[in-house]
Amino acid sequence: MHDQVKLVTSVAPHNVENQRRAMDSWLNADFSVISLNAESEIAKVRKLFPEIVFQPVARDASADCGRPLVYLDDAFAFLRTNGTEVCGLINSDIHLRADETTVRYVVEQAHGSLLLAC
Repeated sequence: MHDQVKLVTSVAPHNVENQRRAMDSWLNADFSVISLNAESEIAKVRKLFPEIVFQPVARDASADCGRPLVYLDDAFAFLRTNGTEVCGLINSDIHLRADETTVRYVVEQAHGSLLLAC
């Protein structure tokens, strides 16, 4: 299975039903899911997504854009120190619509590579 593959996202405190369906699609494919969030957001979303691991970030983009967005550099830094051989960044509202064969192929192709997908 793919539980050794970590998908990193940032759950938002809105659009919950769509994010729920998206994350269910990842969990059903046996991925491990970690959400990087500002501490203030974790308090709002942890109870909505109890099966997701939440990791607070030391800084966020509130001062730059008025919302506690996670910097991409910080997501990459997290993966460098906490990732697995294959890991991914994904928006919290992206639904995985692939069968097991396709998921397995993508995971295999990602070894030693950077794989981008729409």
